[in-house]
Amino acid sequence: MAYLFIGFLALICTVLAIVCYGNRTTGQMTEPIRRQFAALGNGDTRRAYECMSPQFRRARSFEEFGALLDENPALGKGTTARIESSSHSRDSGTAVVESAVSSQTPRTYTYELILDGGEWKISSIKPSAPAEKKPQLQKAIEQPRITGVTVTRGSMKISVGDDGLPVVRLADPRYFITLTFDRPIEATTDVVIETAVCLGGLRTSFTRSRITIEPDPARKTEYLFTNDRPPQGWDVGVYEVSIVMGEQRRGVKFRIY
Repeated sequence: MAYLFIGFLALICTVLAIVCYGNRTTGQMTEPIRRQFAALGNGDTRRAYECMSPQFRRARSFEEFGALLDENPALGKGTTARIESSSHSRDSGTAVVESAVSSQTPRTYTYELILDGGEWKISSIKPSAPAEKKPQLQKAIEQPRITGVTVTRGSMKISVGDDGLPVVRLADPRYFITLTFDRPIEATTDVVIETAVCLGGLRTSFTRSRITIEPDPARKTEYLFTNDRPPQGWDVGVYEVSIVMGEQRRGVKFRIY
């Protein structure tokens, strides 16, 4: 009987040890998420970027990480967040995080994490699919769709190069962007404009600006904006202008020489 009791006690201790180890490992795995939200709360985007895995940082620059935050305000400064659930294996894990800005509707994100050199790092952040809405509500809040992006200048000539890209000559300091939508904009809408320098097919650096579009009484579907040149000026090369509106992204490339 004594052997049976000792064996049962050993089994209980083993189970408790496994549970405690699992809880400790889960806490360690989700720690970079907590550190990242703390850094963003303090406006320290660089420290938040360092919470991402080396693979992520090799694939996406610091500026592109900032663009990700611009596209997802619920990940930025002034948010409240909580980890809803998490699971992990030996060297990878997943956490579901609910985050919101002030009184806005919370947004759910899925964080993928990996164990790198004994330390957990965030390998990806993906917004979860929004909950299905009633058709009439979805129609009321649905954003217009971007159907066209055109980049022009006041004094330039355009031809087509050997690579099929438009070639811009006589570049002046500013450029103009024409946006076309599939229907009129009915609510105040923020649009992010990115101007990127492309080398070898990669976006090496870019500048970012934000504009606000107000509803127009004439219910027009085409808008013209003026944007400044990149800080380094218009050097010879390939450029890409991208328009980001919510989850939509449209871009156009052109060459200067």
